[in-house]
Amino acid sequence: MPDKDPRFVAFVDLGHSKTTVTIASFLKGKTRVVIHKSDRNLGARNMDALLVDKLGEEFTKKYGADPRKNVRCRLRMLDVIEKQRKILSGVKDATIHLESLLEDEDLHKNINRQEFEDLIQPMIENFRQLLQDTLEQSGKYNSFQQARKELK
Repeated sequence: MPDKDPRFVAFVDLGHSKTTVTIASFLKGKTRVVIHKSDRNLGARNMDALLVDKLGEEFTKKYGADPRKNVRCRLRMLDVIEKQRKILSGVKDATIHLESLLEDEDLHKNINRQEFEDLIQPMIENFRQLLQDTLEQSGKYNSFQQARKELK
């Protein structure tokens, strides 16, 4: 890397409660944050909440009792959903199973990655928009587009 041309790097953190995008420039002996943007409503917990709602609705239709209204049941659902969501990042299918979730009825649901991605599609679009807005506001959008093309 020549000493006069900075290297620009994008850091993306899709965390539990929010997503953050930071673009920084690096030059020998100097680091500068060019732009930092975040979305407090775009995190893994939002994905988990969508799954809780979907599975809770299915359970209610099947058994007539809503586990989302019971704090203990909701927490149990969130726990197993978080684990299975993480598994879905590496495999195509995951099983959500909770014995005696509510009124001695079990929750058992196979979910595949495509079904999950369809469910969170609005969040994916928000993520893309956050990335694009950050890149455009950084003034380095074309540089990143060129680097992307070169990697292909």
